Amino acid sequence: IVLVSAGVVGLLAYLAIVELGVNAGLVHRGVKVGHIDVGGLSQAEAAEKIAEVGEEIRATPIRLAIEGVATIFVYPRDLGWKPRAVHKAEAAMAIGREGGLPAAASDRVSAWFGDHRIAWDEPRPRPLRRGIRSVVRAARTAGVEVSWNAVRTTLIEATFDWPRRDAYEVPAVGPAP
Repeated sequence: IVLVSAGVVGLLAYLAIVELGVNAGLVHRGVKVGHIDVGGLSQAEAAEKIAEVGEEIRATPIRLAIEGVATIFVYPRDLGWKPRAVHKAEAAMAIGREGGLPAAASDRVSAWFGDHRIAWDEPRPRPLRRGIRSVVRAARTAGVEVSWNAVRTTLIEATFDWPRRDAYEVPAVGPAP
């Protein structure tokens, strides 16, 4: 039993050393920013990829379908959303490298056996409120009332859903006042 335990410890130490060498200077495999896989990239490459896809996300409209009576297009850039590529690449690079040995090891294992996602930042509050107001107004013009919270939730989820679906449903809560 002692020999087997020593063998297991030795194997784990060997694997840890190999893993450190393979990922030296690179984001650990399995790390994603939103849906963007940045594992195996340098921090600069990760920032470039995040910026490139982030600009696509900003420029691609979100199509909101309201109960079959209205279709409204909203752009994430108009909601004040930015990918913050350098910041997100730094966060990706820090996975498995910060927080002491137990936390770093836990992060690395979660990246190896699944994926370790770094969440996008939400759109800026003031532009987001303007976007929600424009959707609520457009729905009223079409003759239906929509929930502010439903519109907010849908806009935030749709911003981060990539690649984007054809349309995102916003339920009507009744006729417009």
